[in-house]
Amino acid sequence: MPDDWQIRSAMDQPERLEIAYLDRRRHLVGASRFEAEDNRFETVPLRRIAKEALAANAVSVLLVHDHPGEGSCPDENDYQFTRRLAHILKPLGIRIEDHLIISSNVSFSFRLAGLL
Repeated sequence: MPDDWQIRSAMDQPERLEIAYLDRRRHLVGASRFEAEDNRFETVPLRRIAKEALAANAVSVLLVHDHPGEGSCPDENDYQFTRRLAHILKPLGIRIEDHLIISSNVSFSFRLAGLL
């Protein structure tokens, strides 16, 4: 991962989404960073994520974002965002490798929870 690839302390605001674009060998071929408005990702441009994944010739993406406070359980916004992005990327041959949610003391993996 690049040196600047860091999830901030869970106490920082607002939530930030970081995306790693991966090639067939799961090597990093690009990265993006978005800040959520009002801690909701509806404003994150899904088409831009798809465009950047295609430009990087990525076959998968890894999503990582922070949750303020102590909890890392996904909320409805996290589920909807992940489903909408997967729906856009699938016809392009790009899959979501995982969506990780990081808080101050725990993390949550959509993949390990069987949600991807």
